[in-house]
Amino acid sequence: MMFKVFISKEAKSEMEKMPEANRKKFDELVEALSISFFPKNFDVVKLREKHFTYRARLGEFRVIYYAEIEKKGIFIFKLLRRSETTYERI
Repeated sequence: MMFKVFISKEAKSEMEKMPEANRKKFDELVEALSISFFPKNFDVVKLREKHFTYRARLGEFRVIYYAEIEKKGIFIFKLLRRSETTYERI
């Protein structure tokens, strides 16, 4: 099943500030998400109490996305540097 991946303006802005190595991993994640909403080669966890919302870990960064399986869309809406308050900001 192929998915169309959408990236929010906020996430794109944060991506541009990432170090090159993390940006490359982000690109790999986007490519993997176009194939599966739960890619096996990344550290992905479903967020509790959030319907179809997932977190992918890219080093010190967290990519938060929503999977709209029926519409075959993935929406990356947050890209956050890991901190004590990361998950409070979702």
